[in-house]
Amino acid sequence: MLGKGPQLLKELNRSLVMRIIREEGPNSRAEIARKTGLSVPAILKIVSGLIDDGYLREIGEGQSTGGRKPVLLDIQPDGAYAIGINLTPNFIRAAMVKLNFEIAYDTRTPINPKQGYKAILQQMLTLIEEVITKSEVQRSKILGIGVAHPGVMGNEADKILIATNLSSLQNAPLGEDIEKFFHLPVTLEVDARASALAEMWLGDAAGIDNFLTIDIGFGLGSGLVLGRKIYRGSNGLAGELGHMVTEANGFACTCGKSGCLETVVAFPAIVRELCKNPSPLVLKLCEGDRRKISINSILEAAQHNDPGAIRAIRKSAQALGKALGNLLNFIDVSMIFINSKLTTVGQLYVSTVQEELEKYFLLAKEKTVQVRASALGLDSEILGASVLILQNVFWANA
Repeated sequence: MLGKGPQLLKELNRSLVMRIIREEGPNSRAEIARKTGLSVPAILKIVSGLIDDGYLREIGEGQSTGGRKPVLLDIQPDGAYAIGINLTPNFIRAAMVKLNFEIAYDTRTPINPKQGYKAILQQMLTLIEEVITKSEVQRSKILGIGVAHPGVMGNEADKILIATNLSSLQNAPLGEDIEKFFHLPVTLEVDARASALAEMWLGDAAGIDNFLTIDIGFGLGSGLVLGRKIYRGSNGLAGELGHMVTEANGFACTCGKSGCLETVVAFPAIVRELCKNPSPLVLKLCEGDRRKISINSILEAAQHNDPGAIRAIRKSAQALGKALGNLLNFIDVSMIFINSKLTTVGQLYVSTVQEELEKYFLLAKEKTVQVRASALGLDSEILGASVLILQNVFWANA
């Protein structure tokens, strides 16, 4: 929480110095004073405090423009840490992330989405304890725990209101329970929004004001950024793209409706498509048992140019591209990032989405809205979870 008066000003100035170094790289005290407009004595005091706290370090001398060579300052990677959690319907991933957003330790454990809340919570607590113990990071350096999850939060800060793919977490006090156990600040965020945050801070969205991230896994979600800010809407529900009904008499969705976009785009839809008419290669990879067909076996088959696997993946991409083309006529963003293992099959998924999108986007001939695979790959959500905590070092009012 921010202080008041002089304390608030101090925190804002400290975060401003940290932000300049993170965004621009090593800087001298004199350069920082010039860029911030603060006096040199003020910068000397701020920098001294940041070095004492372990956030900054001196890394050597820079080029001289006359007189003594300046001493350069850079972020101290192990000066502070965040624990990032990626909670999915099939596994929990936990990572210890450094102040420079490098992953210091990373682990995961499978979960059964049908287990109760207490069982899933216990697995998460055990995993977090493992990360703390095996990373050998001092607890005093851990600033908090960020959790990216597949639910709907509304305007609640520490509770998942709806979790269609993890129903036992619905209305559970997840943030409060983790905080009580570890005595660390906990921040929850929808996984697709965490991906958008990571893209803005660490990915290819630097300098892009308006963009959309799409997370495709066992569900489908999106993170909308407008004016460099995550857009949550009046009730905190913005981004639930997967539950937009696109098929009038479509497949039943876990949310209780039928025909949601998620039912024709997400992993279960692709698996369902292959199970109807599996190709010889997919069956071989699954030892002849259709019940063993998984998204991983389908992706492996697609890597070998299997027609059935490619057709199923392309069908998912076409459904998503059509929906995004129509959506663009309403939200008008300049770029779309896709975070999914579906993008690992060359350019098949991304190019198909791009091609289909342009059929429905009103300004397709005048303006290109580029679709890209996230450069952060499968780390997008875990890094976004860590940004939820570490951003406070760089933006005191985050």
